[in-house]
Amino acid sequence: MRKILENAFKGVVGELIGTHVPRDPLGIYGHEQEQKKRYQVLKRFGIYKSDTNNDTFKSPAVSSLSEEYYRKFYMEVVKFPNSYPFAIVVSRDNINIVSNTGAGFSGEMEVDAEDKSLALNRSKNITHIIDYEDESAYDVVYNLLTDFDKKVLRTISEFRNVQHLQILREFGDKTNKIEKSLERLNRLYLIQKFRFKLPNEAEQEYGFCYAIYSHGSYLLMKHMDLSPQYAYKWKEQQRREDDYSPIRHWKIMDAYLNFRFHKEFAGFVSYTYLNQFTYTEKIELRKAKHQPSSKDEEQFMNSANVRVPEKVKEITRLVRRVRFNGQILLYNQETKKTTKFDLYPFITTDKQDSDLSKLETIFKHYGRFNNGLDAEGNKRFLLIIVDNPSVIALIEEEYRLSDRYVSLENILFMDLSESKKDFFSSIKRIKHFDDSNPELRTVQFKIAENM
Repeated sequence: MRKILENAFKGVVGELIGTHVPRDPLGIYGHEQEQKKRYQVLKRFGIYKSDTNNDTFKSPAVSSLSEEYYRKFYMEVVKFPNSYPFAIVVSRDNINIVSNTGAGFSGEMEVDAEDKSLALNRSKNITHIIDYEDESAYDVVYNLLTDFDKKVLRTISEFRNVQHLQILREFGDKTNKIEKSLERLNRLYLIQKFRFKLPNEAEQEYGFCYAIYSHGSYLLMKHMDLSPQYAYKWKEQQRREDDYSPIRHWKIMDAYLNFRFHKEFAGFVSYTYLNQFTYTEKIELRKAKHQPSSKDEEQFMNSANVRVPEKVKEITRLVRRVRFNGQILLYNQETKKTTKFDLYPFITTDKQDSDLSKLETIFKHYGRFNNGLDAEGNKRFLLIIVDNPSVIALIEEEYRLSDRYVSLENILFMDLSESKKDFFSSIKRIKHFDDSNPELRTVQFKIAENM
């Protein structure tokens, strides 16, 4: 459990600008820094002051998109900048600058000049051809990476597909440093680069995103002691649900980028399951039609209003296992309890095999929780990530959560359009049906009150 709760990036803003205090989850008040400097720090992590209220912060989500954008969305692979296999020039004592050979690219790739372990030693240089067919190739490449490279690689692996802007917000570091790291990982064939068209309102036409590559996945397993539970393997990258899979990963990353500022944030788990189960359902069969054998019998049945008993049949139904490609963990130091948020990015609404239709199975799982607690006794919520309030209304219309669902308190919605105004109020829950007010009503979900 201890290992699960550790996260390399926990409290990164708090460490920079102050200690968390009540009603100040970002730690930005009561600090000696000038207010202007505090806001400059927050901007590096994608957090901005509200246009209307200085006490409110907003965090625009890159994955908050329109139906029209989904219809036109496509993504294409960006060709690797150098051919494969490639060469790395090293000395007998140190790893040196990468030199790529072959058609398409010739030259040197920059490394972090501050990293003394990568200092150039021009004597006794040797060349390694990297084709990743033996273990030594991974050893050479791993020793070439900076600590920052390893953090970037691990983040891309955990979140599967990450936009360039999301990586900038995750680390809050200098853009030039991050871009050099991404370029290095791409030239080493550890990550793959993609290009996609940005929404119409964007200033530039195309954006870039990155996914783990097969060699990067294996390097994480071999050298960084990363459990398969926390690494998104390259083979799974090939098993996309549909063309929108990358956007679903972006939505999960956006949810994480908001949650990480909560003072009780404990970590992110790349994927979790709810195991399959069975339940018994009783079905009333149609009444058996009894044909009277005589007029006397018919007259008796009519006069006595004799009712033929209905037959009841018990059917055992199977609810299949469901997988979530992201879970947020919050840990309460006082109660020593963990609260889990299973992330469910929502896009498609077709009748079959869509995000909307899959919710039926997921709701059956959450309906089994006793007082909102899972089998381990921890609170567990389903967080459906939506683009706008109309999607919440669509789900309510399909499943009537406010009227039928017993464990409604476990079902939450993250409205990405709301995070543009105030990211702390973007999480909502549906209120139970009220005869006096049949309209859909949502209320803000306050995390601190539900830990």
